[in-house]
Formats: sequence, C-alpha cells, structure tokens
Amino acid sequence: MSCGGKFAAIDAGNLEQQDQYAYVKDVLSGKIITGEYTKLACERSIRDLERASTPDFPYHYDPSKGKRYQTLMSYLTILEGTKMGQPFEMYPYQLWSISQTLGWVNDSDDYRRFSFSYDEMGRGNGKTSVITGMPIYFLACDGEGGPQVYVSALTEAQARILYGFTYQHTQNHPALMSQLGIEAKQEEIRLDKEIVVNGRKIGNRGFFRAVSSDADGLHGLNPSVVIFDEFHTTKTRKVYDIFQTGMLKDRPQTLTKIITTAGDSMEGLGYSMHRKCVDILQGNLVDETFFGCIWAADEGDNPFEKSTWRKANPSWDFGFNRKKFEKNAADAKRSKSERASFFTFNLNIWLSSSSQWLESSDVNAGLDTSLKIEDFKGEPCWIGVDMSSVRDMTCVSTVFKRDDTFYVFPKYWLPEATVEGAGNELYPAWVRDGYLTTQRRRTIDYREMRDYIIDLSKTYEIETVNVDKWGSENMMEELEDEGLTVWPVTQGKNLNLANKLFEESILEHKIKFNNPIFRWNCLNVYASYDHLENLQLSKENKMSTRKIDGVHATCNALHSYIRDGSQPLSTEVIW
Repeated sequence: MSCGGKFAAIDAGNLEQQDQYAYVKDVLSGKIITGEYTKLACERSIRDLERASTPDFPYHYDPSKGKRYQTLMSYLTILEGTKMGQPFEMYPYQLWSISQTLGWVNDSDDYRRFSFSYDEMGRGNGKTSVITGMPIYFLACDGEGGPQVYVSALTEAQARILYGFTYQHTQNHPALMSQLGIEAKQEEIRLDKEIVVNGRKIGNRGFFRAVSSDADGLHGLNPSVVIFDEFHTTKTRKVYDIFQTGMLKDRPQTLTKIITTAGDSMEGLGYSMHRKCVDILQGNLVDETFFGCIWAADEGDNPFEKSTWRKANPSWDFGFNRKKFEKNAADAKRSKSERASFFTFNLNIWLSSSSQWLESSDVNAGLDTSLKIEDFKGEPCWIGVDMSSVRDMTCVSTVFKRDDTFYVFPKYWLPEATVEGAGNELYPAWVRDGYLTTQRRRTIDYREMRDYIIDLSKTYEIETVNVDKWGSENMMEELEDEGLTVWPVTQGKNLNLANKLFEESILEHKIKFNNPIFRWNCLNVYASYDHLENLQLSKENKMSTRKIDGVHATCNALHSYIRDGSQPLSTEVIW
C-alpha cells in the first residue's frame, strides 16, 4: 500500500470516523510499533472503507454505533487500580476495534455486518475492562427485541469476573440504569423497558447471565450476544456449539465476541479460532462476517527486546504495568521454566505445551507446504516407521538429504472413529486438507503402511526402512520379502545421537517439511536427559493426546542415516 492517498478513505468520513480510525493511521504510518497480524487487520479495515462504495461490497460504516458505545463507557467509571472512580476513557486501539465490530452494517437493513469479533493480546492490557459496558449496551442500546446476553468461560468463576464488573457498574450508576431500564440482581442483570413498535407501546425484556463451559441445561436458548472470556482455555465445543445453534433463530444481528490471550494447547477450539483469524487476515480465507485482530510478537523477534514487548501489548503506553512485565521478562531470560508462561501470556505466542522442548519459531522455519516428494525421484532416502496402538496415530516418515539439509515427508494414518471422537479440532481440518489419511476401521490396518512403503521403493532409492520394534514383526518380514533392508529400532537411549541430530537440525533450520501435523508433533515433544546426557524424547505423559509420532518416525530414519554414514552409533542401550 503506497503512502500517497493511503488514508483518503478515512479522511473522507466525518470527525467520528476519523477519531475511530486514528489508531489505524498510527499503525500504518509506523508511529506505533505492532506485529504483522495487527498491521494486516488495520489494512483490512481501510480496504473495507475503500470497498464500501462499490457494488460488490454490500456494507457501509456507521461511526455513530462506536460513538454510542464510547459515550456509554464515558458515563461509567474505572473499577480498579489507581484510577478507580474516574470516567472510563477508551484507548485508541480499543475504540477502533469495538467501533469496527459495531459500526459495519448491511446496506439493505442496517443490521450488523460482523457476527464474530475476535481480540487476542497479552495479559494486563485491559481487554476485559473495556467490554464491561457491552452487556449494558447490548441490552439497552442495540435495538434488540428481547435480548439475551451471555458471558461464558471455562469456569463459572472466570465468567463471573466480567459479570461482576458489569454488576458493579449498575450499582455505581443507578440513575443511568433507571433511564436505560436496567435492573441488577446477583444472578442476572435484567432489561425491562417500554418501547414503541408500529405505534404501540410494548414491554421489551431481556437479561445478561454468566455461564461456564461445562454448564448443563443450556439447550433451547435464544442468545443475541455471547461473550467468551479467555477463549484459549475452552476444552470442548459443547457450550460454544449450543450458543451457535441457538443463534440460528430469528435474530438478524447476533454477535459472538471473543477475547483471549494465547494458550498452551494447539488442539482445542481456542487455537482453531486463532488460526481462522490468521487465515482471514492473510487473505487465505474470506469471511466478511468475521472481524479479528491479534496483537502478538512476530516469528523471529527477540523475546527480550522492548520493541517485541510492545507488539503484544497495545496498552503499553496507557497505564500498562511495565515494571511487572519487565520482571517477568527477566525471570524468563534467567530461567527456562519461566519462559513458557512469559511467551504465552506476555508475548501472546501460542505454544503446544507449557514445557515444550523446541521453540515454535525454530519449528515454523522448517514448514514449507509447497515441498513435493515427487521432486526427489531417484534420490536416496531413509524411512522411519512409528507404530501405534491399534486406535492411535501411525506415521511413515521419508527423509532425504540435500547438501546440509534434511527434507522430511511424513505420512499419517488414523482410524476414522478416532478422528471423530478424539476431541481434537485439528484432525478434521487435516483430513480435509489431505495431511491425514483415515481408515474406515476402528483399528489401524498396517497393511496400508506396508503397501505405501513398497510403492515408495518403486520411485525412490530406499537405503533402509527403520521400524519401531513394537508390534512390527509381520510388516518387517513382508518388507524384507520385497527386497528392502529393514532394521528394527527400539525407542529409548539408543536413539540418543539421532535425537540430538534432529534437535541440532531444527535449531539450525536444516530440516524442511511439508506437513503441519509434523509441526504439531515437534511442539508436543518433551525432552529429558539421563545422568550420561543421553537425550530422550517423549510425550508429556502416557495419557497425553498431544502426539509426537512424526518425530519418533523421523528419528528412527536418522538413526539409520547416522549408521550408514559410518558415524559411531551403538544399537544397544547406552547406560
């Protein structure tokens, strides 16, 4: 986007619009340091203004909606900290984000365009405090008949944080609440006000309630607005799906508002929603009903530089607790055990576990979905196989070496029943995108892996097939019958050198791969050393659903690569 005329669409609007877009100007002019996702969100909001006058874009921006919320918040007061009791003044980024959510409407009926609004940032930025007025707004100021507003979180205690703040507003401002028709109870905040419809006065009644993600008895709801707090902690789709299906009823401008920080799981609904937002911002997915912005450190940023800190914390210049943040950074720099929480909660970086072995930036550097195994025809390769329990993930990893870089092509299988019942939001997407193969059985049929390896041998020069010793006797014999060299591999300390080679190659960005499941596997690995510094790789625990099969299969292949290279490697356990 060129600098000349870049902000013409903003400046063409009234003063309210210019005020609401001031943050966008500051970001795109470089006045404010932000990450790439924030810049993409700002660029999208300008493009929308430019498209508003075109026939293919059926929306227009109404700044009076955001102004109405800003005015409501100015009547309310700050509830915590040194500024407690002072009128609430929205920060520029807050005004922009909320005005985007509320201000874009359909040309045909002026109903709200966005049915989803997603804000993700580091902790301590006031993401909850700025929406404490939303329940009041959506009850009394949104023009909704019989509004039903909910806040949901993992626990009722978490959900009631927002509820408690909104309740406190109602107690602090009784005259305003009376004018709006708001009455507050401990368990429910109610709307009861007369409105005029078709020239006749009728009562408009609604409510605001807090529920947890494990709540029962929520079927039959007719929500107008649902606010999800700390969405990264959501473990199941249960309550989310109940609300979404409830919103199919006759409400033309329902809204799902999500506020969250990054989490330490890439399996759940939280990360799935994060990825959806990223795909929209990057232009990989078009959804005109989804607004989102992510404030986060960029890949490759130095986590201990102040410029990085600002990217994930848009309130940095507005009463942000810098001393506490700097202490967290110092603790993380000194102690690796502190880094996971610092990266996740302070820098807003998604991790696969709270004690992961590899940094996501190092792993992400190796992902290249444009890689094709067909481009390696006729080249030597080493194959590693990680066998699974009968209902679990199985992987065959084919490893090539060009110059000083390993190219890894893992193929994964899961029973169809496991995909449907595992509760992992990523599995169906991986199946859809061709990264995961399902079998229409309740248990894994290893003959399919055998046939896949035999087919590979017809095109590539397979040096050895290195098979997880567990339960693989039949496969090994059948592959040997096809003339392949097969080596059994025992998981454990004898893979020390292969594990260390894998680690070194990841850290030096000398492993390339084309399957995002492999990325997920890498970020799920826990590493430990014995008293002789043997490196062992494992899951967090035996019951963990965070799979590492692709890493094990690849290290099996590297085990043979080291051996074939005449490097010292014991096939026995090193004690």
